[in-house]
Amino acid sequence: MSAESEDRMRRARAILARTRDDDAEGLARYTDPDTSHEAARGISTTLGKTIILLTLMDYGHPMAMMEIATANAMGRDSLSPRRPAMIEEGTVVEMGRRSCVNANGNVRSMIAIGLPGWVIELPVAAE
Repeated sequence: MSAESEDRMRRARAILARTRDDDAEGLARYTDPDTSHEAARGISTTLGKTIILLTLMDYGHPMAMMEIATANAMGRDSLSPRRPAMIEEGTVVEMGRRSCVNANGNVRSMIAIGLPGWVIELPVAAE
């Protein structure tokens, strides 16, 4: 691992270390069956949060979850459940909306997130 990569990982770990750890288990929807909730208890969300933080650090601008997932060759549903908890913890902030191409190839207005302290004006997306 390069020194730059090690530094990014160290910064992401430092950010995550400042957050509460009661969200360390996987997530399941309220409507999901008990088996999904049971499986979620055995999965850590820390990797997903780290991927989100490192991607934002790498790109240096607000991104929608679809863009973050695409940049990491992942499905959006693998990462998007992490966003609300990260916003609540203060590790990321909502920064307006971006027009993005979704998995079906359609342009959609999506919520963009960024790192706290970023001050970036986004163009207003059509609703």
